[in-house]
Amino acid sequence: MPITTDPDEVRKILVIQLGPFGDILLTTAYFEYLKNRYIGVEITYLIKKKYLAIVKDHPYVDRFMFLEKDNGLSYYLERIKMTIKIRKQKYDIVIDQQNLISTKIFTFFSKAAARIGYKNSRLDFVYNVKAERGPKRYNAAVRFDLIKPLGISPGPYQLVYKINQQSFKYVSDWIAKEKINRFFVISPGSPVNWKKWNIKLYAQAAAHIAKKSKLIAVWLWARSEKNDALEGIRLMGENSIMAPPTSLDQAAALLRNSELLICNDGGINHLAAAIGVKTIALFGATDPLDWSPAADFKTHHHLYNQENNSKKDNGFGITVEELVDLTIKVLDE
Repeated sequence: MPITTDPDEVRKILVIQLGPFGDILLTTAYFEYLKNRYIGVEITYLIKKKYLAIVKDHPYVDRFMFLEKDNGLSYYLERIKMTIKIRKQKYDIVIDQQNLISTKIFTFFSKAAARIGYKNSRLDFVYNVKAERGPKRYNAAVRFDLIKPLGISPGPYQLVYKINQQSFKYVSDWIAKEKINRFFVISPGSPVNWKKWNIKLYAQAAAHIAKKSKLIAVWLWARSEKNDALEGIRLMGENSIMAPPTSLDQAAALLRNSELLICNDGGINHLAAAIGVKTIALFGATDPLDWSPAADFKTHHHLYNQENNSKKDNGFGITVEELVDLTIKVLDE
Protein backbone atom coordinates (compact mmCIF):
# COMPACT_ATOMS: atom_id res chain seq x y z
CA MET A 1 0.00 0.00 0.00
CA PRO A 2 1.46 3.41 -0.94
CA ILE A 3 2.27 5.84 1.85
CA THR A 4 -0.15 8.75 1.99
CA THR A 5 -0.62 11.46 4.60
CA ASP A 6 -2.54 13.78 2.28
CA PRO A 7 -5.30 15.59 4.24
CA ASP A 8 -7.76 14.85 1.44
CA GLU A 9 -7.23 11.10 1.76
CA VAL A 10 -6.89 10.50 5.52
CA ARG A 11 -10.15 9.55 7.23
CA LYS A 12 -9.14 7.41 10.21
CA ILE A 13 -6.21 7.71 12.64
CA LEU A 14 -5.28 5.35 15.46
CA VAL A 15 -3.03 6.55 18.29
CA ILE A 16 -1.58 3.89 20.60
CA GLN A 17 -0.60 4.65 24.22
CA LEU A 18 -1.54 1.82 26.55
CA GLY A 19 -0.39 3.55 29.76
CA PRO A 20 0.55 4.64 32.35
CA PHE A 21 -1.71 7.34 33.79
CA GLY A 22 0.41 10.42 33.08
CA ASP A 23 1.45 9.30 29.61
CA ILE A 24 -2.17 8.69 28.59
CA LEU A 25 -2.91 12.34 29.35
CA LEU A 26 0.32 13.75 27.87
CA THR A 27 -0.14 11.98 24.54
CA THR A 28 -3.43 13.78 23.88
CA ALA A 29 -1.64 17.15 23.72
CA TYR A 30 -1.31 16.95 19.94
CA PHE A 31 -4.79 15.60 19.13
CA GLU A 32 -6.14 19.08 18.39
CA TYR A 33 -3.35 19.52 15.84
CA LEU A 34 -4.33 16.25 14.14
CA LYS A 35 -7.94 17.43 13.95
CA ASN A 36 -6.89 20.74 12.42
CA ARG A 37 -4.62 19.08 9.87
CA TYR A 38 -7.12 16.40 8.87
CA ILE A 39 -10.55 18.03 8.82
CA GLY A 40 -13.27 15.50 9.62
CA VAL A 41 -10.84 12.76 10.63
CA GLU A 42 -11.92 10.13 13.17
CA ILE A 43 -9.33 9.68 15.94
CA THR A 44 -9.33 6.40 17.85
CA TYR A 45 -7.26 6.07 21.01
CA LEU A 46 -6.03 2.62 22.09
CA ILE A 47 -5.41 2.50 25.84
CA LYS A 48 -5.79 0.18 28.81
CA LYS A 49 -9.36 0.39 30.03
CA LYS A 50 -8.38 1.27 33.60
CA TYR A 51 -7.17 4.67 32.34
CA LEU A 52 -10.41 5.63 30.58
CA ALA A 53 -11.42 8.13 33.28
CA ILE A 54 -8.46 10.32 32.35
CA VAL A 55 -9.55 10.96 28.77
CA LYS A 56 -13.18 9.80 28.45
CA ASP A 57 -14.45 13.34 27.79
CA HIS A 58 -11.58 14.50 25.62
CA PRO A 59 -13.02 16.74 22.86
CA TYR A 60 -10.65 15.44 20.17
CA VAL A 61 -11.07 11.69 20.70
CA ASP A 62 -13.89 10.12 18.69
CA ARG A 63 -13.53 6.47 19.70
CA PHE A 64 -11.67 4.35 22.23
CA MET A 65 -10.36 0.81 22.02
CA PHE A 66 -9.33 -0.96 25.20
CA LEU A 67 -7.07 -3.64 26.55
CA GLU A 68 -7.90 -5.05 29.98
CA LYS A 69 -5.74 -8.10 30.68
CA ASP A 70 -2.32 -7.84 32.33
CA ASN A 71 -1.08 -11.43 32.30
CA GLY A 72 -1.85 -15.06 31.61
CA LEU A 73 -3.32 -16.77 28.59
CA SER A 74 -6.18 -14.27 28.44
CA TYR A 75 -3.59 -11.50 28.00
CA TYR A 76 -2.21 -13.09 24.82
CA LEU A 77 -5.64 -13.95 23.45
CA GLU A 78 -6.82 -10.40 23.98
CA ARG A 79 -3.78 -9.04 22.12
CA ILE A 80 -4.33 -11.37 19.20
CA LYS A 81 -7.97 -10.29 18.97
CA MET A 82 -6.93 -6.63 19.16
CA THR A 83 -4.44 -7.10 16.33
CA ILE A 84 -7.21 -8.53 14.15
CA LYS A 85 -9.63 -5.78 15.17
CA ILE A 86 -7.15 -3.04 14.28
CA ARG A 87 -6.51 -4.65 10.90
CA LYS A 88 -10.24 -4.73 10.13
CA GLN A 89 -10.65 -1.03 10.94
CA LYS A 90 -8.44 -0.08 7.95
CA TYR A 91 -6.78 2.95 9.51
CA ASP A 92 -5.04 5.42 7.21
CA ILE A 93 -2.51 6.41 9.87
CA VAL A 94 -1.36 4.54 12.98
CA ILE A 95 0.83 6.44 15.46
CA ASP A 96 2.74 4.21 17.87
CA GLN A 97 3.41 6.59 20.73
CA GLN A 98 4.61 3.95 23.15
CA ASN A 99 7.34 2.13 21.21
CA LEU A 100 6.83 -1.27 22.87
CA ILE A 101 7.13 -4.66 21.18
CA SER A 102 3.38 -5.18 21.59
CA THR A 103 2.46 -1.76 20.19
CA LYS A 104 4.80 -2.33 17.26
CA ILE A 105 2.98 -5.57 16.51
CA PHE A 106 -0.33 -3.70 16.47
CA THR A 107 1.17 -1.06 14.21
CA PHE A 108 2.79 -3.44 11.74
CA PHE A 109 -0.20 -5.71 11.28
CA SER A 110 -2.59 -2.77 10.96
CA LYS A 111 -1.37 -2.44 7.36
CA ALA A 112 -2.13 1.28 7.62
CA ALA A 113 -0.92 3.39 4.72
CA ALA A 114 1.25 5.37 7.17
CA ARG A 115 2.69 3.61 10.24
CA ILE A 116 4.53 6.14 12.36
CA GLY A 117 7.17 5.52 15.03
CA TYR A 118 10.60 6.66 16.08
CA LYS A 119 13.61 6.21 13.85
CA ASN A 120 16.50 4.13 15.23
CA SER A 121 14.33 2.34 17.75
CA ARG A 122 14.36 -1.43 18.10
CA LEU A 123 12.45 -3.14 15.27
CA ASP A 124 11.82 0.19 13.59
CA PHE A 125 11.31 -1.62 10.27
CA VAL A 126 7.64 -1.90 11.25
CA TYR A 127 7.30 1.83 10.60
CA ASN A 128 7.18 3.19 7.07
CA VAL A 129 7.17 6.77 8.36
CA LYS A 130 9.98 7.35 10.85
CA ALA A 131 10.19 10.37 13.13
CA GLU A 132 13.35 11.94 14.49
CA ARG A 133 13.59 12.51 18.22
CA GLY A 134 13.89 16.21 19.01
CA PRO A 135 15.67 17.93 21.90
CA LYS A 136 14.87 17.20 25.55
CA ARG A 137 11.88 19.13 26.86
CA TYR A 138 8.64 18.55 28.75
CA ASN A 139 7.33 15.16 27.75
CA ALA A 140 4.00 16.45 26.40
CA ALA A 141 5.91 18.66 23.95
CA VAL A 142 8.27 15.80 23.01
CA ARG A 143 5.31 13.82 21.72
CA PHE A 144 4.85 16.33 18.92
CA ASP A 145 8.02 14.86 17.35
CA LEU A 146 5.96 11.91 16.11
CA ILE A 147 3.57 14.07 14.10
CA LYS A 148 6.20 16.26 12.44
CA PRO A 149 6.40 13.86 9.45
CA LEU A 150 2.72 14.68 8.86
CA GLY A 151 3.63 18.29 8.18
CA ILE A 152 2.50 19.48 11.60
CA SER A 153 4.68 22.02 13.40
CA PRO A 154 4.39 22.20 17.19
CA GLY A 155 3.03 25.30 18.87
CA PRO A 156 1.10 26.23 22.02
CA TYR A 157 -0.97 23.35 23.35
CA GLN A 158 -3.27 22.42 26.20
CA LEU A 159 -3.61 19.30 28.30
CA VAL A 160 -7.33 18.63 28.46
CA TYR A 161 -9.17 17.15 31.42
CA LYS A 162 -12.85 17.78 32.14
CA ILE A 163 -14.11 17.44 35.71
CA ASN A 164 -17.60 16.03 36.25
CA GLN A 165 -20.04 18.23 38.15
CA GLN A 166 -20.84 15.34 40.48
CA SER A 167 -17.19 15.35 41.57
CA PHE A 168 -17.35 19.08 42.33
CA LYS A 169 -20.45 18.44 44.45
CA TYR A 170 -18.74 15.57 46.30
CA VAL A 171 -15.85 17.87 47.18
CA SER A 172 -17.98 20.89 48.06
CA ASP A 173 -20.09 18.73 50.39
CA TRP A 174 -16.93 17.46 52.08
CA ILE A 175 -15.55 21.00 52.43
CA ALA A 176 -18.81 22.16 54.03
CA LYS A 177 -18.87 19.17 56.39
CA GLU A 178 -15.28 19.76 57.52
CA LYS A 179 -15.86 23.54 57.73
CA ILE A 180 -12.73 24.27 55.72
CA ASN A 181 -12.23 27.65 54.11
CA ARG A 182 -8.97 28.02 52.18
CA PHE A 183 -6.49 25.16 51.91
CA PHE A 184 -3.51 23.76 50.05
CA VAL A 185 -3.05 20.13 49.06
CA ILE A 186 -0.10 17.83 49.68
CA SER A 187 0.14 14.58 47.73
CA PRO A 188 3.10 12.76 49.34
CA GLY A 189 2.66 9.34 47.77
CA SER A 190 3.94 7.66 44.63
CA PRO A 191 3.87 4.12 43.26
CA VAL A 192 7.65 4.53 42.86
CA ASN A 193 9.36 4.68 46.25
CA TRP A 194 12.44 6.60 45.12
CA LYS A 195 10.20 9.39 43.78
CA LYS A 196 8.81 10.12 47.26
CA TRP A 197 10.26 13.08 49.15
CA ASN A 198 10.92 12.37 52.82
CA ILE A 199 7.61 12.42 54.70
CA LYS A 200 9.17 14.11 57.74
CA LEU A 201 10.30 16.96 55.49
CA TYR A 202 6.83 17.17 53.97
CA ALA A 203 5.30 17.48 57.42
CA GLN A 204 7.80 20.12 58.57
CA ALA A 205 7.28 22.18 55.43
CA ALA A 206 3.50 21.85 55.64
CA ALA A 207 3.52 23.10 59.24
CA HIS A 208 5.52 26.20 58.30
CA ILE A 209 3.38 26.87 55.22
CA ALA A 210 0.14 26.54 57.19
CA LYS A 211 1.42 28.96 59.83
CA LYS A 212 2.68 31.54 57.34
CA SER A 213 -0.26 31.38 54.93
CA LYS A 214 -3.12 30.69 57.38
CA LEU A 215 -4.16 27.79 55.15
CA ILE A 216 -5.14 24.25 56.13
CA ALA A 217 -3.02 21.40 54.75
CA VAL A 218 -5.16 18.71 53.09
CA TRP A 219 -3.31 15.44 52.53
CA LEU A 220 -4.38 13.73 49.31
CA TRP A 221 -3.91 10.00 48.84
CA ALA A 222 -4.60 7.10 46.52
CA ARG A 223 -5.38 3.64 47.88
CA SER A 224 -1.72 2.57 48.00
CA GLU A 225 -0.64 5.94 49.45
CA LYS A 226 -2.90 6.21 52.47
CA ASN A 227 -0.18 5.40 54.99
CA ASP A 228 2.00 8.22 53.63
CA ALA A 229 -0.81 10.71 54.19
CA LEU A 230 -1.61 9.37 57.65
CA GLU A 231 2.04 9.62 58.67
CA GLY A 232 2.26 13.17 57.33
CA ILE A 233 -0.76 14.21 59.38
CA ARG A 234 0.62 12.51 62.51
CA LEU A 235 3.94 14.30 62.16
CA MET A 236 2.41 17.66 61.27
CA GLY A 237 -0.25 17.76 63.96
CA GLU A 238 -2.51 20.81 63.87
CA ASN A 239 -3.79 22.59 60.76
CA SER A 240 -3.84 19.35 58.79
CA ILE A 241 -6.62 17.07 57.60
CA MET A 242 -6.99 13.89 55.59
CA ALA A 243 -8.65 14.24 52.21
CA PRO A 244 -11.71 12.03 51.73
CA PRO A 245 -11.42 8.92 49.58
CA THR A 246 -11.42 10.16 45.98
CA SER A 247 -11.60 8.87 42.47
CA LEU A 248 -9.27 10.52 39.96
CA ASP A 249 -12.05 12.92 38.97
CA GLN A 250 -12.85 13.77 42.59
CA ALA A 251 -9.16 14.38 43.26
CA ALA A 252 -9.12 16.82 40.33
CA ALA A 253 -12.16 18.60 41.78
CA LEU A 254 -10.42 18.84 45.15
CA LEU A 255 -7.36 20.38 43.52
CA ARG A 256 -9.51 22.92 41.66
CA ASN A 257 -10.86 24.08 45.02
CA SER A 258 -7.38 24.44 46.53
CA GLU A 259 -4.87 27.27 46.51
CA LEU A 260 -1.93 25.09 45.52
CA LEU A 261 -0.70 21.50 45.15
CA ILE A 262 2.63 20.21 46.46
CA CYS A 263 3.56 16.78 45.13
CA ASN A 264 6.23 14.43 43.86
CA ASP A 265 7.05 13.85 40.21
CA GLY A 266 4.15 11.81 38.86
CA GLY A 267 0.77 11.69 37.17
CA ILE A 268 -0.90 14.05 39.66
CA ASN A 269 1.52 16.75 38.50
CA HIS A 270 0.36 16.39 34.88
CA LEU A 271 -3.28 16.35 35.97
CA ALA A 272 -2.70 19.64 37.77
CA ALA A 273 -1.25 21.07 34.54
CA ALA A 274 -4.40 20.06 32.69
CA ILE A 275 -6.75 21.78 35.14
CA GLY A 276 -4.65 24.90 35.75
CA VAL A 277 -3.83 24.49 39.45
CA LYS A 278 -0.77 26.15 40.96
CA THR A 279 1.73 23.38 41.62
CA ILE A 280 5.16 22.76 43.11
CA ALA A 281 6.66 19.38 42.27
CA LEU A 282 9.69 17.90 44.04
CA PHE A 283 12.15 16.07 41.81
CA GLY A 284 14.79 13.63 42.98
CA ALA A 285 16.36 11.22 40.48
CA THR A 286 14.13 12.18 37.55
CA ASP A 287 14.98 15.13 35.32
CA PRO A 288 12.44 17.98 35.44
CA LEU A 289 13.51 18.95 31.92
CA ASP A 290 11.60 15.84 30.81
CA TRP A 291 8.79 15.70 33.35
CA SER A 292 8.07 19.15 34.77
CA PRO A 293 5.29 21.19 33.12
CA ALA A 294 6.93 24.42 34.34
CA ALA A 295 8.49 25.30 30.97
CA ASP A 296 5.11 25.29 29.20
CA PHE A 297 2.63 26.14 31.97
CA LYS A 298 3.05 29.27 34.07
CA THR A 299 1.07 27.81 36.99
CA HIS A 300 3.77 25.19 37.53
CA HIS A 301 7.00 25.27 39.50
CA HIS A 302 9.44 22.66 40.69
CA LEU A 303 12.41 22.14 42.99
CA TYR A 304 15.37 20.05 41.89
CA ASN A 305 18.94 19.68 43.12
CA GLN A 306 21.02 18.46 40.20
CA GLU A 307 23.95 17.72 42.52
CA ASN A 308 21.81 15.31 44.51
CA ASN A 309 20.34 13.20 41.72
CA SER A 310 20.18 9.94 43.66
CA LYS A 311 17.59 7.21 44.17
CA LYS A 312 19.08 6.53 47.61
CA ASP A 313 18.48 9.96 49.17
CA ASN A 314 14.80 10.68 49.74
CA GLY A 315 15.61 14.20 50.82
CA PHE A 316 16.48 15.00 47.19
CA GLY A 317 18.92 17.66 48.40
CA ILE A 318 15.89 19.95 48.83
CA THR A 319 15.47 21.76 52.13
CA VAL A 320 12.29 22.57 54.01
CA GLU A 321 13.20 26.24 53.80
CA GLU A 322 13.45 26.12 50.01
CA LEU A 323 9.99 24.60 49.70
CA VAL A 324 8.42 26.98 52.21
CA ASP A 325 9.92 30.07 50.56
CA LEU A 326 8.84 28.99 47.07
CA THR A 327 5.34 28.08 48.28
CA ILE A 328 4.75 31.48 49.87
CA LYS A 329 6.04 33.18 46.69
CA VAL A 330 3.75 31.10 44.46
CA LEU A 331 0.74 31.69 46.70
CA ASP A 332 1.33 35.44 46.36
CA GLU A 333 1.46 35.34 42.55
